[in-house]
Amino acid sequence: IPAVASFLLMNLMAFMKHRHDDYSTRGGIAVRSALASNIYRHALLLSPEAASTGAATGEVNNLIATDTQKIFEVAQQIHLMWSCPFAIIVVTCFLLWILGPTALVGIFVLILFTPVVDEVARRMIDARRKRASITDERLNITSAMLQGMKVTKLNNYERGFQMRIEGVRDREMKYVRKELILWGMTLVITVMSPVFATAFTFV
Repeated sequence: IPAVASFLLMNLMAFMKHRHDDYSTRGGIAVRSALASNIYRHALLLSPEAASTGAATGEVNNLIATDTQKIFEVAQQIHLMWSCPFAIIVVTCFLLWILGPTALVGIFVLILFTPVVDEVARRMIDARRKRASITDERLNITSAMLQGMKVTKLNNYERGFQMRIEGVRDREMKYVRKELILWGMTLVITVMSPVFATAFTFV
């Protein structure tokens, strides 16, 4: 009976997860499309003064390419805000029922990882914020070059624009690498923390 129940529950979980992924993806696409449409509409209504500052070029492109994608990703993961605490409570109750007070050791080990994850996440958010501002700068330079293509070609400004863009791109890549390294650290912690918790519990 336990084996059959486990088999049925695993199939039910797989079905529910795929339905969740389908609905969340549909919702994320709808939200991303609506945001992109509203951003473009707002950009078309900008005054000439606002457009001349680059708000209608680099920043708009960055909002469409990056920020709306982040909203799409949030739509897929937002249900973890309530499901994770619920799962933690349920799993903790089962562990205490099966293992007894020994399960508290593993739970304590997992809690010890919380400050590390918090610090890594804080640094990653800081790197992403700095990278976004540099991306805006790079897109503004590129847009200015493309909008003034005639002047750029007639005055042989290509090399100057290229050096400026490459310089900004080098600074941007520094934060991209930092962000990816921190993201890799979160993945390592995600894999390692249950292993350490299980090991200490059995020890």
